[in-house]
Amino acid sequence: MPYLSAENLVKRYGKVLAVDHVSFSVERGEMLGLLGPSGCGKTTTLRIIAGLTVPDEGRVLVEGEDITNAPPEKRGMGMVFQNYALWPHMTVYDNVAFPLRARGMPADEVQRRVKEALEIVRLYELKDRYPHQLSGGQQQRVALARALAVQPRVILLDEPLSNLDAKLREEMRFELKELQRKLGVTAVYVTHDQAEALALSDRIAVMKDGRIVQIGTPREIYEEPANAFVADFIGKINFLEGRIEEFLGEGYVLVRVGDGLYVKAYTKRVHEKAPVIVGVRPGYIELRGTRPEKVDESRVNVFEGVVVRKTYLGDVYDYRVRVSEGVTLRVEARENYDVGSKLYLVVPADRTLVIDKKTGWA
Repeated sequence: MPYLSAENLVKRYGKVLAVDHVSFSVERGEMLGLLGPSGCGKTTTLRIIAGLTVPDEGRVLVEGEDITNAPPEKRGMGMVFQNYALWPHMTVYDNVAFPLRARGMPADEVQRRVKEALEIVRLYELKDRYPHQLSGGQQQRVALARALAVQPRVILLDEPLSNLDAKLREEMRFELKELQRKLGVTAVYVTHDQAEALALSDRIAVMKDGRIVQIGTPREIYEEPANAFVADFIGKINFLEGRIEEFLGEGYVLVRVGDGLYVKAYTKRVHEKAPVIVGVRPGYIELRGTRPEKVDESRVNVFEGVVVRKTYLGDVYDYRVRVSEGVTLRVEARENYDVGSKLYLVVPADRTLVIDKKTGWA
């Protein structure tokens, strides 16, 4: 039995279907990421689980218990909001203690739990400070401590790192994941940041227009996207429109793209000579200054191209390489080439994605 289950959740706001029959399960100790663009329904789904929004249809269960109609304070859940929702007139200690006192806990139990929670997030020494005396990262940890102090069955996080600067946000990702693993707490994490979802989640549910379009591990979502939306939303990708011209066997196909350019690609789904979109991620393409000699050209594409644009990103260069009239590929590589350089691009066919142009599915 899954630890947390959402079953066919539906939420309407007038004619807008904000959550459209969403179902998923979360195992004990797992962190599930709800990922998608603004307005996709991820925060509404989280609020339904928390009891802050009432669904029009569907159920929420924890350990098999139906809690759909239970008030938020009776669900045994802790929530960390995007803006942290700290009370500015209360100290760090009192912010963490407030929900415990509201539950009528004895003073000695409140003291024990607050101390324990603040020590977990390494802030007990700052217990007498007020929120305005803390950094953004410290405020985030106070909000997390407040959620942990109630010893929740499930912790819910609504874009808790979005207000932090880029460097601190990256540091807090690893800190938050390490803490979740150490405590073994079950968590649902809402974000629109792809890198954040990949770094934090054990599994990711990608949402679009109120629905889950794919759910899987970070590797599955990145390397085996279910459709064009997921492929484009998660990471960077080149899309080349074309048509399957020939079947090469073992799932490999020959696709004509652009003006006389042919791409060998791999597909699990498309089995007819049809219009398709070939996707390949910039990091999967290798750049070479001379034509490679020892490659299996039945399974590897070798294209000749010219660098038309170059951007330095610190750890890699971001190139645009024109390989034929109307076909320019984005490539990320550590090697430094000048604009105008003639290069050879090596594209493994098994690292490509073939999407049926009619359905949009891979």
